Amino acid sequence: MVQQHATSEKLRFIEYFAGIGGFAACCNPHEIAAAIDIDQAAKRVYQSNFTHNYFNVTLESVETVWLESLAANAWWLSPPCQPFSRRGKQGDLRDPRSLALKNLFQLVPCLRPKWILLENVSGFAVSEMFAWCCSILNDAGYVWQTLDVCPSAWGWPNRRPRFYLMATTEMLPDWQSPPRFDCTWRDFVSDDFGAELAVSDEFVQKFGSSLDRLTKNRESEPTACFGSSYGVVTSGAGSYLEYEPGKFRRFSPREVLRLLGYPEQFVWDETLTLKKQWKLAGNSLSLPVIRYLVNHLPQAACS
Repeated sequence: MVQQHATSEKLRFIEYFAGIGGFAACCNPHEIAAAIDIDQAAKRVYQSNFTHNYFNVTLESVETVWLESLAANAWWLSPPCQPFSRRGKQGDLRDPRSLALKNLFQLVPCLRPKWILLENVSGFAVSEMFAWCCSILNDAGYVWQTLDVCPSAWGWPNRRPRFYLMATTEMLPDWQSPPRFDCTWRDFVSDDFGAELAVSDEFVQKFGSSLDRLTKNRESEPTACFGSSYGVVTSGAGSYLEYEPGKFRRFSPREVLRLLGYPEQFVWDETLTLKKQWKLAGNSLSLPVIRYLVNHLPQAACS
């Protein structure tokens, strides 16, 4: 049985594909050396909450020298999921959106971060990209383990099944017992909402059979996984809430953040369009699971 051991060096992460900062919100007591993403709106949200550097840089061509200058010894990656999603074209290694991850993993043998954590959709586990990444890790002398979990299995009221990879040059920890949550989606929604969230009776009649509709009789069920296309596509991207008998509305972006585990004090940019807010939230992370992963990392030894 492999046990975790202490290290005298604090972990400093590069937060790749940083988005609005889901990993940064969970990484304490570790540090973020830098966050990197191409989305400028995500950067504005991120920098309203965190003080470290955020670079709008394309990762397809980022080079070793610059990454070395960030003085990091750990990586967090949450690359685009479309190449591996069952709803996408599943282009895998051939999808242009895979180029950034491929470039970064090509740099692993040279940069040798002590810890690499990665999140993606469950389909990543059976992808050519994952097999290729594993070959890089194996050849570079890393040990690694995976976790395929949905927070709803722990009692968290949101479905978000995801695949996680933990790789290290040190010693892998044993998986701890997962947390148990005792809450429902009702604990995260507001009674007051703007008219822009309501959907028409005609909308419900037309698309009702394909909508994930949550009512008072379904309070014990989790919400559906909120995707980046919530509010744009009619099904498969999130739940709709019955606010009075036969009347439904969308969840607000703030409510989606709560269901992803973001604290209420997280600063949100409500000047963005609803479509953009939903996209940024839907591209984020399930923070209860990220906290679970971070709890497995070694902490710096006391001086």
